[in-house]
Amino acid sequence: MDKGYQDIFNQLLKTDPEVLRSRLRELEIERKILLTVLEKDAASLKSPNPSAHEFPIETHEDALGGDEIVGEAILTDADLSYNNLRFKIKSNIAKGLPQNGTVKVVYQDISVEGTIPPSVRGRINGVHLYKKFPDLFKVGSKLNVKYSKSDRILTVLSVEN
Repeated sequence: MDKGYQDIFNQLLKTDPEVLRSRLRELEIERKILLTVLEKDAASLKSPNPSAHEFPIETHEDALGGDEIVGEAILTDADLSYNNLRFKIKSNIAKGLPQNGTVKVVYQDISVEGTIPPSVRGRINGVHLYKKFPDLFKVGSKLNVKYSKSDRILTVLSVEN
């Protein structure tokens, strides 16, 4: 066996199986989301005048100042299933989110800690708000948000259905 592969194999043997399972689940979620985004992007390239419902996420943002960014996201079935909140990669919010960091997501008086994976810009994992308000957060719901870069707080200002 090649020495490089042997080193990798030895490292895997030393790693806790639960850590490996957890990382595998994270990678599977990222793969599914990336496939969904690629399919939607491919569909939008074929259509010269795509309708808004073809895109999994649509954003509009402008800077309120140097520190705060406003934007919007449209929830998809995948977002609700995996408790994610996603923004377009080129959006100001996605650019402002720390990569491989944490963000506090606030809606009304409830706050949850979300994580941003190092490999995917513009996605916050662990947004466990959706199941607390199933009548409010559903497929197609538009979330208007404000993100404070200095405080690392993303506030859901309103939800439109």
